[in-house]
Amino acid sequence: MSEPYVASTGRLILLISAPIFGKDGQYKGMAGGTIYLQEDNVLSRLLGEHFYGNGSYVYVVDQHGHLIFHPDSRRINEKVGSNEVVRNAIDGGSGSAEIVNSRGVSFFAGYAYEPRGQWGIISQTPVSVLDKPLEKLALNMALQALPVFAVILLAAWRVSRYISSPLYELARFSEEAVLSKKPLPPEVPKIASLIYEVKQLHQSIGNHLSLLNDEIQIDGLTGLANRKTFDLTLQEWLEERVPFALILLDIDFFKRVNDLHGHAAGDEVLRHLATRMRLGARQEDLCFRYGGEEFGILVKHGGLAEATEEAEKLRHAISSEPGPYGITITVSLGIAVYMPHERLSPKELVERADSALYRSKVEGRNRVTAFTSPK
Repeated sequence: MSEPYVASTGRLILLISAPIFGKDGQYKGMAGGTIYLQEDNVLSRLLGEHFYGNGSYVYVVDQHGHLIFHPDSRRINEKVGSNEVVRNAIDGGSGSAEIVNSRGVSFFAGYAYEPRGQWGIISQTPVSVLDKPLEKLALNMALQALPVFAVILLAAWRVSRYISSPLYELARFSEEAVLSKKPLPPEVPKIASLIYEVKQLHQSIGNHLSLLNDEIQIDGLTGLANRKTFDLTLQEWLEERVPFALILLDIDFFKRVNDLHGHAAGDEVLRHLATRMRLGARQEDLCFRYGGEEFGILVKHGGLAEATEEAEKLRHAISSEPGPYGITITVSLGIAVYMPHERLSPKELVERADSALYRSKVEGRNRVTAFTSPK
């Protein structure tokens, strides 16, 4: 095989020759032929089958890097030896590489060396041709995985909600309990969770809140509501226009009890009175220790008649039986009634009940007096 050359006719040709031997092995002559490289020829018919509409094709270069076959016949005899893949092929190598051709297009190329003609044969496919199927495959995989992903996402959302919902409820409740100005804080929400840590947190918050309620709202000696709880409840009922009556009571001559029997006996007397108050009060009423030996009852939805009846029962129960250590005590009581049409402040209502209590003391103690407006 000769190197490509331009014949006297001006056509680029390639000469191929082969010796002829007889049966006895003697040389008989030579058979030769030419390939017109820029025209239809056996090489173009053979390798042209590897040209595809997607941009893939095969081309052949001689040992000097000139094209001797290319799908575009106009490029025949063009020197492309600067191409790295071409250099590797005509240097006797074979393999593959990703290249950018002279026109700036990226290709995946495979190359091999043909030793008899010292040709380099290169087959290449545009990178974009392979990218499109990969993109389509990725899209199909994404579409097929979408239902599974949606199920996983939904399951993750349900699990996260199952975990976070009780925590959110506890956090919201804690905030409301801290900011609440009501005498009785909101009830700890019921948390239906199987998570151990959530159940432990719920129980701890409930226990801690109960402890705080006892310390903040309950009088430590008598177990009745303290002055703070009384003030908050009174303010709330007045703001909500709830009809009620206020009973204030005082132990008569309580100082004598402490002086004659000691402060321990005095504390027992206070506890005894608190017990009697709880037994005689209704469930919706609030019994409280106002301070020292002063106590009171808020009679919810009660008028003068209900409050007077409850006060008289308490006064009679206290005076008719001996208390701790055989000590007999009496109490004086004052009543003030609030009706929704009135415009009263907490201070004014307490002053009314205190005025009635003072009259009970002045008029002989151990009695119940209701407040009456001065004429």
